[in-house]
Amino acid sequence: MYPNFLENETYIIDKKIDFSKLVRMQPILFLCDIHKIFHLKRLIAFSGEKVTIVDGKIYVENELMSDIDYGESKLSLIVSKNSFFCISDNFNSLGKNCDSITNGSISKEKIIGAILD
Repeated sequence: MYPNFLENETYIIDKKIDFSKLVRMQPILFLCDIHKIFHLKRLIAFSGEKVTIVDGKIYVENELMSDIDYGESKLSLIVSKNSFFCISDNFNSLGKNCDSITNGSISKEKIIGAILD
């Protein structure tokens, strides 16, 4: 999640997560099925929302999420039931690491908690 979160730093995680209170762009921690380790990613979209990446720009429900160029990633999907769409803050690694671009929606059962400010 570089540049916003650094390796070997300490962050406080709210493990008593109320999924109804999660907000877009909130950092969350989840267990990766592939590597069996925890990953820190940013929540972009909720269950049932349409996520599209076109010309390097990410849209949720046809609303542009940021002006950042996400590179060559192209995608169009509806976030699965009881799941979330999450990506890394390290835009150079989008689609190359364990994010929703690569692995699809992240089920709420895999979410450990939300990072507190």
